[in-house]
Amino acid sequence: MKAKPLIDVLVVVEKLEPFEKEKELMVEAGYKWQYYPDPEGLTFSKFSNEGEKLEGIHLCEENSLWVRQFITVRDYLRTHPEKAKEYSELKQKSIEFHPNDYPAYRNAKAPFLEKLKQEAYQWEDGK
Repeated sequence: MKAKPLIDVLVVVEKLEPFEKEKELMVEAGYKWQYYPDPEGLTFSKFSNEGEKLEGIHLCEENSLWVRQFITVRDYLRTHPEKAKEYSELKQKSIEFHPNDYPAYRNAKAPFLEKLKQEAYQWEDGK
């Protein structure tokens, strides 16, 4: 599937701790971090000098909504190649319209991704 040249990693932990020392080390390594209360998780992002997002590391509790979303949508796309193709084409268009604006790129995909997520959950529940 086409995508931005971005490393995107999901790290699943038993319990989401404050991770203060780890956050300091990630910031020292050039990452910015954000805490998301809903669904609960930490995201570390690394950007180029031009502001382009290069890496995203998502840290979530094992039973969080994020883990379900990431894994279920991944599995759904693997078993529904037509949806993967449709999403890939949308991502390509979004990057063409917003080559250097990651928030705009994400916003352009958001409605499709929300619908895709719901389809994936229905698919998962029907297995």
